[in-house]
Amino acid sequence: MQEVDGNLAVKKSPKELYNERVERITTATSLKTPDRVPIVLGFNISFIARYGGVTVQELMYNYEKRAEIIERLMKAFPEADAIGSGGTLSGPVSDALGQGLYEIPGRELSPDVSFQFIERCNMKSEEYDMFTENPTEFLITKYFPRIFREEWNKGLTRAKIAMMKGIFAHNDHRAFWGNKRKKWESEFGMPMARSSMTKAPFDVLSDTLRGMRESSIDMYKRPEKIIKACEALVPYCVMYAELPHTLRIKDESTRKEMKPQIGMPLHRGCVPFMSLKQFETFYWPTLKEVICRLVADGFICRPFAEGDWTMNMKYWREVPKGKVILKIDLADIFKAKELVGDTVCLQGNVPATLLQFGTPKQVEKYCKKLIDVVGEGGGFIMDGAVGIPGGAKIENIVAMTKFTAKYGVYRR
Repeated sequence: MQEVDGNLAVKKSPKELYNERVERITTATSLKTPDRVPIVLGFNISFIARYGGVTVQELMYNYEKRAEIIERLMKAFPEADAIGSGGTLSGPVSDALGQGLYEIPGRELSPDVSFQFIERCNMKSEEYDMFTENPTEFLITKYFPRIFREEWNKGLTRAKIAMMKGIFAHNDHRAFWGNKRKKWESEFGMPMARSSMTKAPFDVLSDTLRGMRESSIDMYKRPEKIIKACEALVPYCVMYAELPHTLRIKDESTRKEMKPQIGMPLHRGCVPFMSLKQFETFYWPTLKEVICRLVADGFICRPFAEGDWTMNMKYWREVPKGKVILKIDLADIFKAKELVGDTVCLQGNVPATLLQFGTPKQVEKYCKKLIDVVGEGGGFIMDGAVGIPGGAKIENIVAMTKFTAKYGVYRR
């Protein structure tokens, strides 16, 4: 892939750039008007691999190579106000745990594609009560042996060894990217798009415990058990998001601090996975509880409304105002601005098809409409609908970033 000359005539120190970018994103998040529309580039791991001329498999294992390519992207797109580092599975952590939840590029899959989640039922219907009464005990005694079966089925000692190996591998992974984050902030003045992540309780249940087929049946046959299980998952979803921050040393420098932003990919809350009545019963109450708890603890939530959430849009009026960035995929973002633009900051939604198959002029035209309508009065962040997909054309990303940086200025 041909690289971009990111020579931007801006004579500012990395500290000045960092503070400026943080201020821009923070202002938009709080539903006010920054100096211009912020730009977030959430690069897909496949795009990073293609840009760097390597395989996805290599980037899963070679952290240093992945970081080096991301730094090249930072130089190529200096208009960006935050960049995503292409979140993916860690190869060493996955291998240490002997996990069976994913198919890995270069192993079960081609080296050039992203990992794939394996959908299966990992919790039996008769185990709902056990899970609800003590989720931790269930995870250790039932769930882990099923998803890490190569090690856990060889006895308790082997299971403990596998877990310790996984913890060490995970700590190395976390320390590496934590140090890179500090480097990118100090040398490039570039914040990261998110600092940790979590999921909606129903998605945890449906994705990894019961599976989509079984959880769909449970909504009719075991509705009360689903509700209790989701309620039991709330503190775990909060803890999963907050734990990396409790372990991080606070920076006491004079730079501006951007509140930690929690990514929340939302998988099965929208039509056609469930009706609005089912959404109100099984999905929204505990998702809203997780968001409210995180906001109360000082975090900004970044739910990613995967698929078409147009019919579900009104519910976002119930979250704390100016504390949530809602990333829009296929939903009508212009309708979203009308319905919830005074409650949540909207992010997105340049279509993946446009970034991959459109022309720079078409990209600019769509970005202009986003800025004119969704950016009116602030509370908007420019981004791709699914971030920057693997097949995106460089010239289209250039068009999106440069046009937004030039046209998206707020007149005061």
